[in-house]
Amino acid sequence: MSAIPPVRISALLLALALGGCSSVRLIDIDSKPAGASIYVNGEKKGTTRGKVRIDFKSAGRVMVQIVKARYKPVFQYWTLEEIPDEDAKKLFVLEPD
Repeated sequence: MSAIPPVRISALLLALALGGCSSVRLIDIDSKPAGASIYVNGEKKGTTRGKVRIDFKSAGRVMVQIVKARYKPVFQYWTLEEIPDEDAKKLFVLEPD
């Protein structure tokens, strides 16, 4: 029986460490009505409907805010555990102001 070379073991461990536990999520954010601004931790990331990439490693919890003129703003706090899927979808329903 032959031993596995140390280089191969290191590469395998690195692949396992990086593969299954990514802290980055690509989230498809939509709103009713559409065309609202998407903010993550106060930084504008786009408009609905849009995909936003969030890295939870730098901030364990993020604040997502959806803003549209003449509508009440909506915000939520998210953690990595609350967004389990790599390609998650979130819908925000805005109320008139």
